[in-house]
Amino acid sequence: MDVNDGSSLADLHQLFEKQRLILVAASERKGEIPKDRKTLKQLISEFMVKYLRTNIIYEQQSDRLLIHQSFIAPPYLPVIKPLGQLTKTYIGDLRLETHHRGSYLVLQAATPATMMTAVMVVMKDEKGDGVVVQLYQQKDNEFCKAVDVIEMNAVYIIKEPFFKLMNDGNYGVRLDHINDIVALSSDNERVPVCWQPRGFELKKDPQAWKEEGNKAMRNHQVYQAAIFYTRALACSPSGAARETIKLNRALANIKLQKYDQALADLAAEDGGYLQSEKGLYRAAHALFNLGRLQESYNILASLLQKFSGCDLVKDLVSQTMIRLREQDLGEYDFKAMYEAATVTPPCLQNATYLGPTEIRSSPGRGRGLFVTKAVAAGDLLLCEKAFAYCYSGAGEGKSASQTHLLINTNTERSFLGTQAELITVIVQKLAHNPSLMPKFNALYHGDYEATTCVNVDGQPVIDTFLVDRIMASNCFGSPRTSRDSHLRSLMMLGEDKTYQTTGLFLQASHINHSCCSNVRRSFVGDMQIVRASQDMQAGTEMVFEYIGRDFKDLNAKMQKKLENWGFACTCDICKQEQGLKKNIAKNKKSLLKDLMMVLDPGFQLDLAKAERLLSAIEKTYAAPASSVPRPDLLDAYLSLVRYHAKGNAPKAIEWAWRLLKSQGFVVERNDDSNLTSPFEIKKWGLATDHIVEVWLHLWKVYAQVAPYLCQRAEHFARISYKICVGEDVTFDETYGKVAHGTDFEGANFVESLQSLSL
Repeated sequence: MDVNDGSSLADLHQLFEKQRLILVAASERKGEIPKDRKTLKQLISEFMVKYLRTNIIYEQQSDRLLIHQSFIAPPYLPVIKPLGQLTKTYIGDLRLETHHRGSYLVLQAATPATMMTAVMVVMKDEKGDGVVVQLYQQKDNEFCKAVDVIEMNAVYIIKEPFFKLMNDGNYGVRLDHINDIVALSSDNERVPVCWQPRGFELKKDPQAWKEEGNKAMRNHQVYQAAIFYTRALACSPSGAARETIKLNRALANIKLQKYDQALADLAAEDGGYLQSEKGLYRAAHALFNLGRLQESYNILASLLQKFSGCDLVKDLVSQTMIRLREQDLGEYDFKAMYEAATVTPPCLQNATYLGPTEIRSSPGRGRGLFVTKAVAAGDLLLCEKAFAYCYSGAGEGKSASQTHLLINTNTERSFLGTQAELITVIVQKLAHNPSLMPKFNALYHGDYEATTCVNVDGQPVIDTFLVDRIMASNCFGSPRTSRDSHLRSLMMLGEDKTYQTTGLFLQASHINHSCCSNVRRSFVGDMQIVRASQDMQAGTEMVFEYIGRDFKDLNAKMQKKLENWGFACTCDICKQEQGLKKNIAKNKKSLLKDLMMVLDPGFQLDLAKAERLLSAIEKTYAAPASSVPRPDLLDAYLSLVRYHAKGNAPKAIEWAWRLLKSQGFVVERNDDSNLTSPFEIKKWGLATDHIVEVWLHLWKVYAQVAPYLCQRAEHFARISYKICVGEDVTFDETYGKVAHGTDFEGANFVESLQSLSL
């Protein structure tokens, strides 16, 4: 939704074809044991050259925006058998393009790891054979680099290895599923004798490992610290020492965003949490970050009773109370949110408000989101923090996500943006916090058949290809803020609004598509705001437009894009378009094209011709606009409103009302024959950015001919702004100063709006 779908780009067809030929060539060697494998020495030598070159490239890239190509592999299921049911194999026994189900490798890292399109490392088995291993879905963060998952000389098990011909012609083992590789502790019985550590390394006691962990924490090596604390706990320390080490590991896990694991470390035998000041505070902190705000607040209240002097606790209590008001009441400080959204990436700390919404079965659509009570246009229905979010910002440094061209040869679909990184972010989040899996896995994923197994050997089963399918069907493209996007759109009729920044929202993902939208989504950073764009009764399904319409292609182009979600739109607008006879549809398309040429700002307007063309187009519609809105006429009507607003108030009012009527608005006046008669909206129509502008024009021209209606026009401008932007606290700052500061007797209000948008 609003993502930059690159599937139609001409150059991509060549990439698709090239990758297809590579896959075909590889499949022809399926089952073959290659005879030309390189020696371990050759692999290490070639790899180290690439390792040094890659490090230089990434050092030099600085803040330049590089576009990386990522290919989604043909899907395969993650390992669901316990390790005890697998049989050991060796590199020399691996067959090409084969998933070695029922087998595992024991390998040692023979080189440092480097990050290319995946984490790459050369590993060896105990027979001295080597292989390049690719680990996908690894990501740098503040306290851990992606390459930290592989430690030089450490020993790993790769379960059911997928041995393949890589794109560079070499052979390698590809790991798409994050938990199909397991790090072995030095004393594990599966570590070959030749790789077992020296005696003094085995003699470290819990205290020594704990000190190693503390040292790593002081050096901000948090990932390594967690490993050292785990080794300390494996040495069976005494009760008090064990509690201290668990507290320390919980802190490391919180920094690594492994909140589920932190809570497990802090669990007490009675089912609660460790009752020390640190234990309670860290448990509250982990719960806060999992969105379990009431539980967090309850612990903090208990903590304040026991340790009243802790300023950190007081600060977290204050934050939690604010978040609870957001969660329970939908009360947000939007100005503070805008300020927070200036930071890159714009990830806010606000809570999710689910409001009067409920997920229910939707006939013919699977599941949908419904309102649970009657709501009015402009009401806040949902304000949701992204489950996962990747911000794309050219020139904004390494804190912005990398832009990828993500190509899926299986679905023949591609995206230009941050979708590749979004997959990794989701995979990592689920692996770190398995408690979040049920809601995520329940999202729509088409016909992909996922495993029902959720846990193997104590680890969650994360299916990367399931994540990809869910992401492709449910992610949103978004601007940094919808207010910025709204202002940019004012003077850009027909703008294609697609974004490379992407996010996934668990609740909003259940909103189904319709061109006849009754809600509108907007964004402030990684918060999605959904407001009613029409009055709705309880039990009404919420719908919005996934893809903008293009008058040049009428209905066909949009329906083609909707095939990516596996459905065709059957809303009233689409049914009317599809019901047109071929000759009428052809004539309508021709008339629309002629009309937009007449209204081209580069030419002098032929007003009479424009009106004749509009009249002819209007006759092609079978149903009244009050029943079936006419979004393809918005740009034309708006051009005429702008033209007349420069000096002909009565005409500007006439065309403004005609525009609103064309978009499905139903207006009741005291005197239908008098355009300056008091009015009331009986039914709201389609909510677009330019509807706000129409109300502003009415506000301006009414000042000349019917000042008593200015306040009414301003009222509806404010509601429309709130629907489109998500809030109205910035309305006066955005438009009020322009409107009030304009000389209504002659100033060019259109140019004032253009100046504002620029």
